[in-house]
Amino acid sequence: HTVPGALEKAIDSVVVGFGTPPRWWRTIRVLHQIAMATALAGLAGLVARPLAAVAGLAGPPGWPVLPAALLGSGVLLGGTLSLVTRLLVRLSAGRARRRADLRLRVAVAEVASDMIVAPVRGVLRDYATARAVLHGEAAPRHG
Repeated sequence: HTVPGALEKAIDSVVVGFGTPPRWWRTIRVLHQIAMATALAGLAGLVARPLAAVAGLAGPPGWPVLPAALLGSGVLLGGTLSLVTRLLVRLSAGRARRRADLRLRVAVAEVASDMIVAPVRGVLRDYATARAVLHGEAAPRHG
């Protein structure tokens, strides 16, 4: 095994995905659907008013106010959810990035320890033993 090959294998073995989506995704999705349905209902009401007038029908009391309020609240809720979702995604992505970074660092450190540090320590140990023998000293004991 070469160091680059071992690093590639170690990095490939690291799982960096989310796994299951966070629970808040479902809540945000439902709230987005409610906001869209509210805005669409308001828009339909605003479009239906002129059509009803053309047909000679009078709208119910409060007709122009309720559809406009529905449209406005749906758009406002959707925009607010968009901002909140952006913040939550940014926070989740930061946590995922830190987890992935830690896992990758651990994998690289294991390869470095096994394939670089351990062999260098062995060479240094052999060097210390050879030097001690050459100087007539007792060879150091290594456990």
